[in-house]
Amino acid sequence: MRILGVDLGRFNRLSHARLLVQETGETAASTAPTTPEALTRLFGEQRAELVVIEPCTASGWVADLCRTLGVRLLVANTNHPAWKWRNRSEKSDRSDAHMLAQLAAMNQLEAVHVPEAGIREWRGLIGHRAQVVRERVSIQNRIRRVCERHGVETARGKTAWTKRHILALGTHAKPLAECSGVDLWRGILSSELERLDAIEQVILRLEEALEGCSHGDPRIARLRTIPGVGPRLAELVVALIDDPKRFSNCRQVAAYAGLVPRRYASGETVRQGRIDKQGNRLLRAYLVEVSWLCVRHNAWARATFQRLNGTSKKGKRRAVVALARLLLIRCWAMLRDGSDWREPSLTTTQTAMETTMTT
Repeated sequence: MRILGVDLGRFNRLSHARLLVQETGETAASTAPTTPEALTRLFGEQRAELVVIEPCTASGWVADLCRTLGVRLLVANTNHPAWKWRNRSEKSDRSDAHMLAQLAAMNQLEAVHVPEAGIREWRGLIGHRAQVVRERVSIQNRIRRVCERHGVETARGKTAWTKRHILALGTHAKPLAECSGVDLWRGILSSELERLDAIEQVILRLEEALEGCSHGDPRIARLRTIPGVGPRLAELVVALIDDPKRFSNCRQVAAYAGLVPRRYASGETVRQGRIDKQGNRLLRAYLVEVSWLCVRHNAWARATFQRLNGTSKKGKRRAVVALARLLLIRCWAMLRDGSDWREPSLTTTQTAMETTMTT
């Protein structure tokens, strides 16, 4: 087999490639600009049967290119123990390309799932909305700081951002051009309120677009039958899991979100640590946030949380993380089996907990 390891450079910059002929061990190095046209020529000239790359910004369109050309692609999981370069004497783009080809030839690389273009764009839209929401929170925090510095009272929590309270804040604001001296803070407040209004409109349009993407999707409707789960978490789980059958067990699903505990075992010592946080950060954050809501609105989640927390006042965060892991597993099982929400028994929950922590 002709295996081509490629260390992709940034767009229009050079990508370094190393061809490895598996039968003879022959190798050949080459370079090409990171463009669709140049990589098409490279794959054709090298007569590559397998292309191996690392996950990066360009890996999506490279995957589409390989599908079009009929070339098999392997996107290597760089978190796998086989992909470690700390003990190598050289770390460069050329050596990375060579290492990719060698490890693929020895069948020592785990593959990363690369979804179709439509799913990738859907994921991008979800992630973009989350980023814009974080920007809105930053604006709100700046408004609070301005008000605190000048003795302007603001409501607590989400109440502060209702139309009535924003209009009340607007009475303290003035256009920056009309401010001078001790009134400059009013101009800053006016500027931030304008930015808040603009970003609210952007979020509204993004959510309308997301509703259009998920309209009529039975998978999202299925996950929303879980009490406490709303459209944002449902669409994120569906977009990220994509094909439920690519996970063979519940621990793999939990690991995808970084919700499995670190495990230390040496001699007779076996210790469970904190979660490894190696998976998708946005999914993990949404699951934890929704789990707090589920404790209030979902009888199963409330009973599970109370059992996990016990009588400890300091274990609430640990309990809600464990609940988030179980919630994700339930979502995956529903997508895999095509079934709506059914109230699970505590025995089933306990079995799932033990499976994800010990397998």
